[in-house]
Amino acid sequence: MAGQTYAADTVLVISLAAFLQGNRQFEVLFEPSPRRALQGLFWSAGRLVLSILNELRPFFEICSPSDKGWSRARLRGIPDIGIVQVWPLDSDPSERNGDLLVDSQDPLTPASLMLIENNVGSPTVLKQAPKTFTVDGLVVTQHEAISIDGEHIPYVRTGPAGETGDAPVHMSGYGGFGISMRPSYNSALGKLWLERGGTTVQAHLRGRSEFGTRWHDAGRLSGKKLSHDDFAAVAADLVRRGVTEPKRIAAQGGSNSGILITNMLTRYPERFGALVYTIPLIDMRRYTKLLAGASWIAIWGPR
Repeated sequence: MAGQTYAADTVLVISLAAFLQGNRQFEVLFEPSPRRALQGLFWSAGRLVLSILNELRPFFEICSPSDKGWSRARLRGIPDIGIVQVWPLDSDPSERNGDLLVDSQDPLTPASLMLIENNVGSPTVLKQAPKTFTVDGLVVTQHEAISIDGEHIPYVRTGPAGETGDAPVHMSGYGGFGISMRPSYNSALGKLWLERGGTTVQAHLRGRSEFGTRWHDAGRLSGKKLSHDDFAAVAADLVRRGVTEPKRIAAQGGSNSGILITNMLTRYPERFGALVYTIPLIDMRRYTKLLAGASWIAIWGPR
């Protein structure tokens, strides 16, 4: 409708015939909310598949057009935590019959390739990567910390069930470039850390897109500092909840995450026992003149 505006990440639909006839009455097929964001979409056998993160949990909606409007159905049988990717079995749109491939993993489950026939039914496992560490007694849980400005920052904890107050914690985060960061299977951390009684924590900082454009924009340019405050808030929350104590938290990151870790060293050193960073982007006065630095201006601003 002329003059009407919509929030970023909204999906609007209208039939091509109606549009060519001058109709501008778009229908809202998806509307974001503060904790629900669109991650992508594609067509499969005349149906539109929406990939959504709802409170960090993967959610796929099958939208079918008809003369009476759009009907919706949820893709069933997929994991509700971790990384889930769905795409058509056939790469050529003209040959798609509704069969979908699903790739899923979480911190305790290696990648699985599954098939869903005709957009319906439960997935059938076609192949799974080998398990590289023992998961007995380990659980994956999701929590939230409150950042310096009151924003709720989600994080995923993987480790032994229950709180001991002194768990050895490996902590990571990113907070940049607008790409969702979701809990994945990590063979090295699983074998060398989790299997030996350690706990891993992945913080979902502002600057990425777990909650859409709003979440991304809040952690860039003048808001970049908030990404770092978010990470420090998660470390504090682990202590508040009785998971561990500051001296038992080791945080690690590289590149964009490297500048995150160096900020922990200079601004929040009391919240960590060890900080490990690689290829940190810390020359912020000259970064626009270094290699690909000019392409990062949209994240940190001009210098």
